[in-house]
Parts: sequence; C-alpha cells; structure tokens
Amino acid sequence: MGTAEKPIVFTSLLDDEYGGDTNNDNAATIPKPGDWRSIKISADGSVFEHATLRYGGLEDPSGSFWANMRIEDASAVIKNSVIEHAQNYGLLLKNSTSTIESNTIRLNNRNVPGMTPGTGMIINGGAPSILKNTFSKNTVGLVIYGGASSKIEENNFTDNIQEAIQSNGAYPTFTGNTAQNNGTNGVLLSGELDRDYELSSNLTYIIPNSYVTPEGKNLTIKAGTILKLMGTGLMLVRGKLNAKGTVDKKIVFTSINDDEYGGDTNANGTSTTPVPNDWLHLTIKNGTGTSTLEHAVVRYGGNKPVFSAPLGALHIKNSTIEIKNTTVEKNYFLGISMENANSVVINDSLIKDHSDPGPETFFGIYLTASSTPTIQNTSFKNNETHIFTDGTSSFIDGGGNSFE
Repeated sequence: MGTAEKPIVFTSLLDDEYGGDTNNDNAATIPKPGDWRSIKISADGSVFEHATLRYGGLEDPSGSFWANMRIEDASAVIKNSVIEHAQNYGLLLKNSTSTIESNTIRLNNRNVPGMTPGTGMIINGGAPSILKNTFSKNTVGLVIYGGASSKIEENNFTDNIQEAIQSNGAYPTFTGNTAQNNGTNGVLLSGELDRDYELSSNLTYIIPNSYVTPEGKNLTIKAGTILKLMGTGLMLVRGKLNAKGTVDKKIVFTSINDDEYGGDTNANGTSTTPVPNDWLHLTIKNGTGTSTLEHAVVRYGGNKPVFSAPLGALHIKNSTIEIKNTTVEKNYFLGISMENANSVVINDSLIKDHSDPGPETFFGIYLTASSTPTIQNTSFKNNETHIFTDGTSSFIDGGGNSFE
C-alpha cells in the first residue's frame, strides 16, 4: 500500500514520468498502451491502495492479459488508485467479489474501428462492489456481462467516448451514479434475463436492439426509471412486468432523441428531435401472471419493420395487464394494439396524438383476434380513430371515458 504522496507505480520501462529515464535513452522512446502484460490476481486477500497502473494490458492472442490488472475467481480490494492507458481494459474482474472504491479509471481509450475498444473496467460474472470511482476519457466507461450482479454506487462517468455503461445479460444495481459529456449518458441495456430482475431508477437505460424477459420471469421497473429506445429497440416480456411509477416519479418509455425526459442522453444537443416510430415497441406476449403498467409514459414508438404488421408502441398478445394512470402518446400508426387480450383493464389514462397528415389512418387503440379490454375513466384526444375493433373484438365501456 502506498500513500497519496508516495503512490506505488506499475508502469512501462519507457515511462520517464515516474522514476526518470530508467532506460537511459534521453526520451528517444515514449510509453504506449500495451508495453507490458498484466498484473494477475487469482487468490483472495490482495489489497492495492494508492497505486498507479499504466501502459499495460497487452492484447495477446490467448486473451490471457488485455488489462492492466486482472482479478479472476478471487476477491481483492483496490482503493484510491489510478488505472490508466491500458491497451484494452484498465481493470478486468472475472467471477470476482472484489471491492473497487474511490479510484480514477481513465484514458483507456483505444478507439480504432475493427479493434477491441478501450474500456475502463470489464466485469464478467461475479458480484463485485464498484463504489465512488471516476471513469473518465475511456472509450467505454464500464462493461458488465456474464450474469454479473454487481453493485454500482456513487460513481461518476465523464467524457467517455461511447457509452458510460454497457450491461448485457447482467443484473447490476445502480444507485447514486452520474454521467455527463459521454457519447451516451446512460446504461446500454441488452440481453435476455434468466432470473427475476429489478431495474433501478438512477441513470437512463438505452435499448438499441432487444431486451427480453422470458416466460416465468418477472421484470420489475422502479418508479422514476427512464428507458430510451432507438431504431429496432424493443422490450419483450413473456413473463410478468411490474412497472409501478408514482405521480412524481413516472416510468418513461421514449425515444433516444427525447430530451424532455432524462436530458440529452445521446449528447447531441438539439441536432435530433423525437418523432413517432423512433423505436419498435413494448410487447407483453404470452405473459405469465398479471402485468402492471402504472403512472407511466409511452411515446414516440411504433416503428414497423419491413414486411411486418404494425404493432404500435404498446402491444399486448395473449396476456393480462392492468394499465393505470398512464399516458400513451405520439406513436406511429397505433398507440396500443391487442391480440386475444381478454383481461386487459385500462383505468384513468390518456391516449392521445396518434395522427398524421398522410394517407394512413392512425389509431389510439387497435383491437383484433377476440380482444375485449375494459376501459374506464380514460381520455382519448387527437387520435384519427380513437378505438378500432375488428369483427371479433370489442371493448367494455366501464364509464367515465371521454373522446375529443
């Protein structure tokens, strides 16, 4: 363990900043990422405090190094240290329960097309605690995958070239983190769950492709959570969705281009604005149990893939859901579509602004295949057609509905 005034330094032979001109070449050579391999920890109990690790992480064909420090199948404590200038990853944790606290993880920033991007930290499996660190000027700040259930608390992500965080098939919890001036100021979310999971409300989640809850699994979304989707982004729930916001902390499903909720997540100022069809849909399909969507906002979805039928922003098929105090607005073609949805209840909600000057007719709610929802105390405003029913479907008017 070092001290703030006297850190322990692990660096390249070519690095004259620490220890002077060790190789006595008068600055003829300069250090670069990948000048050395890695520090590898494979047993419990190591402690690094007030250390500096730089210019390592050699990318070898066997994948044995790649990080300034690798902690595998072990637990260590890394505190008050600087981890920088790795060729690939500043720090790699594999099946680890380490504590990584109050460090500066920066300038791991290889950003070359076709090559592995520089990443501040990689977490592959395990359950480490990542606390009060600064991730700065990496290509990606933090990547979590392999089913990891990390605790990510009070970290600051700033000036990373791409995403602040990527979470793929992982189960982290996020509390008190901040993100500013990154290529994307949030958590890029992807994968398929294999257990129940709760999305915490901290940083904005971004879904570029698909995020799937399989049959028999529960996805809980905490009040105040903001999810932004893009292009082919969709959330598919085959299990059960528990999404209960509050009056003051709504759950929002919207476009990556929507700065009204969650701020300028894609960090492009006002160069893009949200439009209907910016993302695909939130689908509850063959669900198990009764899903809940309460005090939520669903907007700017409904993108239709080529040669596919439109599903709208919220699609319910062979499932039961209660939709309450929710606004569904400004979506492409359909706000809500239902197929064989017999036990859907819509209460105290607002379905609005599904209209377009083009030849297509837009619909607030679109019912097919023997769907019979109950709708009550719900307002329909500025939809070209408020409710469509095919020959097999109808809705139960529970009273208190208005159509403008």
